[in-house]
Amino acid sequence: SEWSAIVTATTLTDGIENHLDKSVRLYPNPAKEYVDIRVDGDVNVTLMEVIDVYGKLINTVTVVENPTRLNVSGLADGMYFVRVTTDNGVVTKPFVKK
Repeated sequence: SEWSAIVTATTLTDGIENHLDKSVRLYPNPAKEYVDIRVDGDVNVTLMEVIDVYGKLINTVTVVENPTRLNVSGLADGMYFVRVTTDNGVVTKPFVKK
């Protein structure tokens, strides 16, 4: 057979989940009174939920604008999660309430 050159292929691991994770930002963290959740790019958010460290659903948030501001002043101090459901998947971001 004829000689052929070696071909090297590189697989990128920056898939849809990683891209979606980078598209969702939560600030300030730690928070006292509010948390803003900003979703960058052309991502359609269908649902946002606040969850405690035990997995209990604390609040379901209606997404009206970007960023979406969550009032967390009534939450006890501790760690919480915001679960953002989009047409492209689900991202969960942690935050601390102080």
